[in-house]
Amino acid sequence: MEQAIRILVMGITATVAIDLWATFANRVLGWPRTNWGLVGRWIGHMRDGQFTHVSIGSQPALGLGICASKAPRANLVRWQNLIIHSVFGVALYYSYQVSNALVS
Repeated sequence: MEQAIRILVMGITATVAIDLWATFANRVLGWPRTNWGLVGRWIGHMRDGQFTHVSIGSQPALGLGICASKAPRANLVRWQNLIIHSVFGVALYYSYQVSNALVS
């Protein structure tokens, strides 16, 4: 049970970190907010037993191509993805370290 609580806290912490980063990036850097509509659609269909969507899964990066090659500003999209994944990973790492310190 303790492990499950740690995992839950780490996930919540990392999610809050990327939400804070996304808010900062939107307000200060002018980057667009993430569109969670497709994720909501995917989760909404789960209650009906549909866990995959061919129309979504057949498009690499939701139509932006491999490594955002089809995006109008491909390098910006690549940097945004690198940064957001780094923020998430760092938050997971530090929340793990904090949880170990608190339990020990």
